[in-house]
Amino acid sequence: MGKIYYDEYNLVLNKKAYTILVPKIPLEEVWVMPETGRYHAEAFVEGDGCLLQGLWDALVTLTLEKDSIIYFPTRHILQLQRMKAYRKNYDMVFCNHQNQMPGYRWRILRKMMKFVRPNLRVIHYSHRELLMRSERTWEQYRRSSRYFLRRHWPRERVSGRTLFVAGSIELNCESIILIHEFMQRDLETEAADPDGWFPNVYALGFEYYYVTKELYERKKNVIRNRKYVADPDGKEEGSL
Repeated sequence: MGKIYYDEYNLVLNKKAYTILVPKIPLEEVWVMPETGRYHAEAFVEGDGCLLQGLWDALVTLTLEKDSIIYFPTRHILQLQRMKAYRKNYDMVFCNHQNQMPGYRWRILRKMMKFVRPNLRVIHYSHRELLMRSERTWEQYRRSSRYFLRRHWPRERVSGRTLFVAGSIELNCESIILIHEFMQRDLETEAADPDGWFPNVYALGFEYYYVTKELYERKKNVIRNRKYVADPDGKEEGSL
């Protein structure tokens, strides 16, 4: 049996109840990059094993409890600062389509959370049953007309310093299968390989890359040293 722990906030705004869950996982290395267009965002997220576990937990929760809203308060986490765009992080909010909300409403809810004492929420699930059910649900959805109409595909938007991703249970089931396989790999070894890029997987509507500060710096130094050997005068500066 698996267990997931959250701080749970039960709020009411404009006569509508909201259940907001904040992961009780130490998130210290998270970098959220929403590449925003005029009408949408195409984000990618980098982070360590704790973030990967948090994303898995969010997928499980949104599949089992479709009305929940998962809030990752990540905007104040320190950045790699390897380029200017990385100096500003974003919060992340995940929900299913029926829970979409305007940005102004989320700002009100986030302020309300400061004045409410959270409850401890524990979600129990069976890995085996979850994977079996996810595979069945995904296969049925993939063969249906709803899949080709793309009405329930993830939608991303950015409001202020928050990235919102609204998905569906069917597509969450696909991500559950992908992330479970991804988590079985030796990610530390793959990420440390100077000849490869950082391991990545599709999750919750965006690309997630397994990256830590240590692995990033190690790979960057290897590439810089190689370029120095090729050009000892230092005319080229190594970078990823």
